Amino acid sequence: MEKNALHLENIKEQNIRQIRNLLRRQKEMKIADIAKCTGLSYPTTSKLLKELIAQNIVILCEEKTSCGGRPGARYRIHTEYKQALLMYFENEYLKCCVYDYCENEIEIREYQAGRDISVEDVIGIIQDFLESYPSITIIVLGIPGVTLEKEIVCLPYYPLLEGTELAKYCIEELGMDFYVENDTNAIAFAEREGRTSFAHIAYINHCIGVGIIYKGTIMEGARGYAGELEYLCENLQDVRQTLVTCILSLTLVMDLPEILISGDECYCGLEKELINMLSEKIPVDRLPRIQIVENITSYYKKGLKMRITNQWEQE
Repeated sequence: MEKNALHLENIKEQNIRQIRNLLRRQKEMKIADIAKCTGLSYPTTSKLLKELIAQNIVILCEEKTSCGGRPGARYRIHTEYKQALLMYFENEYLKCCVYDYCENEIEIREYQAGRDISVEDVIGIIQDFLESYPSITIIVLGIPGVTLEKEIVCLPYYPLLEGTELAKYCIEELGMDFYVENDTNAIAFAEREGRTSFAHIAYINHCIGVGIIYKGTIMEGARGYAGELEYLCENLQDVRQTLVTCILSLTLVMDLPEILISGDECYCGLEKELINMLSEKIPVDRLPRIQIVENITSYYKKGLKMRITNQWEQE
């Protein structure tokens, strides 16, 4: 009896998750359309929507007259049901964006971030946002450094943030989800559309970041680290030699068909120079396609936001 009740409760949770995720993506929908898209019966959909309304997760929109003259009731996610704070470092600034559950950007702020920025400084920024947006339940931080799960292992530009103190505060003190992501991993994750296996190499301020996607999955170091391939490079001041070293490693070990490159020293004609240098070391039929990518900020934000939406999808 108890097993049957538990089974029914699990089914109910799955059905609620379906409706919630559908409304998160579609914004507004009628009961009939929700039932059709989820495969649930009309009565079941109606009953679950009433429960979601009672929990202040879903609201009934203002009725709009349909073509036949009958009111067409529509439902949508409550704007303050859940929100997320996305933070990332770019050009000596800590940029912060608040998103609602339907992935709408609510507010953007940016803060000067020098080498002396501390965990206390970031916590102060988070607290300011929580005063304005108490519905924030998840924080994602993008960094130009090495990460291991929720730990900032190496962050040369902002060394005072290294460690797990920030994650512990968000998880234990605030009781919310916290994720830290390597910036190039986030970029590569957002570039997966139309690609199965590739790598994105970012060369910025004589530092290397590499995001690797293999058979659709983000790859990390042997011990779970992200952002450690630059350890192979002998002279990070030499952009061409550094890129060749990374491309050779990725090509010979993983046989990746495509390499994307971005950074402050990626000039016109660099692709051809790299191909010529690589041709001296490996057979022509092993050479990957090389493409320079500009304006990676949009991919950076998209990849970090996908961490948020993926978490919400599973809840």
